[in-house]
Amino acid sequence: MDPLTLIGVGGAVASLIDLTCRAIRGIREMQSHLQPGYLALAWLDFQSQLVALKAALSKIQDWLDATSAAGDIEAHHQLVMDMDMSMSCCRMLVGHLNGKVLELREKEYGRFELEQKIRGMMALDGKGIEDLRKMLDRQTAALTLLLVACSW
Repeated sequence: MDPLTLIGVGGAVASLIDLTCRAIRGIREMQSHLQPGYLALAWLDFQSQLVALKAALSKIQDWLDATSAAGDIEAHHQLVMDMDMSMSCCRMLVGHLNGKVLELREKEYGRFELEQKIRGMMALDGKGIEDLRKMLDRQTAALTLLLVACSW
């Protein structure tokens, strides 16, 4: 694998970690305005899924750095390509979730109004929100399996 591809994958990982951190911060901020209950739990669930994704991405970044420093990246060409595909999916998922959070943060809402907006978003886009949770779980699991393969 040429060094430019490795640099590109490393940059994609760093960019995705940054996007994930922004989504986590946005969700944390939104959740702090919610009363305890289902909505707060749903946002906490998204937050915990994103934290797990960020942890997997950080480990991938560490692996890429170590493999690159050891000059052993050629042996893992297909693995790096598979990671890149999974990270592209993660980028779209996290970007979509980040967009939803930004929509809610555009205006200053009181607690009641914010909860109503979130309820409306989840009711109108409920299946999409649930699908997003499932896809985040699957991609985090896929990245974790790729990390296990890297270690083998």
